[in-house]
Amino acid sequence: MRKLKLKLKLTFILAIMSISALSFADADSNKAKIKALYDVYDTGTVKEFTATYGSMLADDFYAWNERYIGLGFGMSDDGETIARVLRSPAIDHLKTGDKVISVNGVLASSDDDLPFQGLLGGEVTIVLMRNGSKMTVSMNRAIQRNTNDKESMVYWMSTWDPKNWEKRATRLRLNPIIAEGNEVYASYESSQKNDEGVDVVGWTIERYVFNEAGDLVLSANLDESLFMAAQNGYFLAKD
Repeated sequence: MRKLKLKLKLTFILAIMSISALSFADADSNKAKIKALYDVYDTGTVKEFTATYGSMLADDFYAWNERYIGLGFGMSDDGETIARVLRSPAIDHLKTGDKVISVNGVLASSDDDLPFQGLLGGEVTIVLMRNGSKMTVSMNRAIQRNTNDKESMVYWMSTWDPKNWEKRATRLRLNPIIAEGNEVYASYESSQKNDEGVDVVGWTIERYVFNEAGDLVLSANLDESLFMAAQNGYFLAKD
């Protein structure tokens, strides 16, 4: 009986050791995937990066970024075309492919920032072209969840312009990537030239979660957006 108990105890210990070893192996594998993704971003083409990132995504992938006050849509790289209509109030007024002419009187073709974002509840009037017809829509800004699922993420990346990719932020330094179980954490400082040729710098913290199959199910990040906006000459003011 004593030998049986000892054998069972030894079997249990070996099982725990095996699970622990598997966990460390998964953590190392997940960490390597993120490091490889960063390497492709730093040195690869837009096609190489989007292909690498897209291949990592699980079917139930979910991306979370900082919330904002706005209308709930995404613009294409040309700064004038509606690329994605995601949430209210935009979902009731805009359609993918709409061409923006002006926003609250500011021409989309100008160098000025279009006032889509601003005071919560503030009215935004957009003049646009849809199927060859000019029309005007008005809506009020709302709190927006800055999220993406796999389908919208893959579509958004498909609209990236190779010319704009060449102007992407440059990673200045990357802290050691930390992995524990199915979670990976990374932080880095990057720099990107603004329209005046000034280098705007800021730190970003990212969290990744993988499933048991090794596919990415969650991506979340926070950055120094206010600090970077200040470097571009912007500041918080009461509207």
